[in-house]
Amino acid sequence: MRKIILIIFLGLMIGCASTQNTDKHSNLPVLVEQDVLPALPSSISTTALRIEIRMQIDEKGKVTQAHFLKGSGEAEWDSLAIQSIKKWKFDPGRIDDKPVKMWTVQRAIVKVEKPFYLSLAEIVCDSYEKANIVFAKLKERKDFGQLAEEFSSDSSKNKLGVLGKIDVNTYPASISSILKKLDVGQYTAPIEYNKRFVIIKRIEN
Repeated sequence: MRKIILIIFLGLMIGCASTQNTDKHSNLPVLVEQDVLPALPSSISTTALRIEIRMQIDEKGKVTQAHFLKGSGEAEWDSLAIQSIKKWKFDPGRIDDKPVKMWTVQRAIVKVEKPFYLSLAEIVCDSYEKANIVFAKLKERKDFGQLAEEFSSDSSKNKLGVLGKIDVNTYPASISSILKKLDVGQYTAPIEYNKRFVIIKRIEN
């Protein structure tokens, strides 16, 4: 079994709202958080598998139904992958800025990559302004863990922001590329992630 799977989206192909009105402005769902897909079995020799998924995404951004229009050809992997896809979170589709339930078809390339583990801690803020306040305090050499405990809006605050060892390839590529460049003790500027703003620090292994 080959361990880590990344999925690179080629774009949403179809958007059909449950209450569609062609006279109104609409936006398709946007993926904000994905659960890692299962490892590819050795019977699938490719390192870049092309798939096509049909999903129903509700008003809260939850995947309520999903199936492959084009899968791997391996029934067991396809079934496990659909279970993972149903855990994904989206910014829901909208009509006139109102969230709606929507069907989409999405094409993607699944790539196999080696895990890239780093020990990380985080401070999660609900606004950019708050994140900037925390970032300024970090520049004043305030303790990261104490700031996480005081300001973070995530449950990781209970562990002083410590996440432990994380495979950074599970983050979007724009974030993982930043994290891979961090040295121990370094932290990021506020990054927008999943509708919130996070400061991530690389800590000792």
